[in-house]
Amino acid sequence: MDLLYMKAHTLEEQKFAQREADWRNGAIVYQVFVDRFAEAANLDGKRHLYPHPRRLRHWSETPAAGPFLSEEHVYSHEIDFWGGDLQSVASRMGYLVDLGGCALPEPHLCRIHQPQV
Repeated sequence: MDLLYMKAHTLEEQKFAQREADWRNGAIVYQVFVDRFAEAANLDGKRHLYPHPRRLRHWSETPAAGPFLSEEHVYSHEIDFWGGDLQSVASRMGYLVDLGGCALPEPHLCRIHQPQV
């Protein structure tokens, strides 16, 4: 039990002591968009994961708005992907540490899923 918490006498003081001891208090937390955070090691080997109308873009391409695809009922940029993965995120953790980051909780990794098209 935290010393500050043990010294607290009132319920209000105890609540404050709990908040003060919480590791998240003052933490720098980053949200990572996995697809575009870091280039995958084997981008060409992933092409089969992005069947038409999805597009796996070259890593150097800049995201840009695209035309509406009436058959798919989406804008083309909504189904553009850059192929980043968890391994590529792990390879760049030092970058986040160098920025002063100390937390990357699971909910802050943008969901990885197959988009419904």
